[in-house]
Amino acid sequence: MRYLYLLILFTAVLMMLTTMVRRWETEARMKRKEINGEIERHWRYKPTGFTITPKDACPQSVEVLLVVSSGMTHQQRRALIRQTYGKKQWQKQFNYRVIFVVGRSLQEDDEEILKEEARMNGDILQANFVDGYRMNTVKFLNWMRYVHDECPKIKLVLKLDDDILVNIPWYVSRAAHPSNQWETYCSGPAMILSTDLFSRLITRIESKEHYNSVDDAFITGQIAKEVHAKHDFELYKDSCFWNGLPEYDGKIDKPMLSGGAIFGEYRSSSGMRRVWEQLLIMNGAITDPPDHLPKSFKERPSRNDVI
Repeated sequence: MRYLYLLILFTAVLMMLTTMVRRWETEARMKRKEINGEIERHWRYKPTGFTITPKDACPQSVEVLLVVSSGMTHQQRRALIRQTYGKKQWQKQFNYRVIFVVGRSLQEDDEEILKEEARMNGDILQANFVDGYRMNTVKFLNWMRYVHDECPKIKLVLKLDDDILVNIPWYVSRAAHPSNQWETYCSGPAMILSTDLFSRLITRIESKEHYNSVDDAFITGQIAKEVHAKHDFELYKDSCFWNGLPEYDGKIDKPMLSGGAIFGEYRSSSGMRRVWEQLLIMNGAITDPPDHLPKSFKERPSRNDVI
């Protein structure tokens, strides 16, 4: 039995060593080919060409292009986009263009429908490959090639899926904020301000000719810099928890209840109420703990507690 065990172990080690040697040989061979310029790139990365191209997608005066990655048969989604942020009226008013990028279909009927859609709207870019979720990298690569080759004046591309809505009327003009980037500012959900700054901030804001609706970046960034205010991000840098999605509310319960967080963002009212009630219990404001909370919530948990 012992010899059988040793034989099995020896065989396993031999197989492992053989695999490692083969891998080293393959890597060395690929390296030699790469050095000599002989390596064969993956065929899917080669240009596919285009069977349909958009009309006037990149006029000389337009610098912003919205590229919508769309499923070949998603006519209804594209129609909805053309009624919202892709509407010609808004494209003209805000000086941008929208194109939809699709692949091909193996169904002739789908191809005919797409050709008619492209003829009517002039905003379809069809790459010459069979569309599918696993081919999204091919789609991305080919629309980049198109923009690179055909749209030399475009400076900014916003890539979207066809189930995403863009709030295009929301923007900040150059007149309101001349810089290319926001100044360092305090995040809007929660901040601590010293009132001795208020007089300078108010006076500076009231002197502005153009309105800026991005309150946190404008007031605690641009205006704060202009009045020489200082930020202290170190003091409370680990005391704020923003999550943005209701299902993540539970993840900030522990730092809130353990005293590790000053601010916590809750998108659901039930999550905010639940933690507030527990904070009242823990600080002695009320004495009747709600039964729906875990037992570990009845007393102030330590930082090592798992909630």
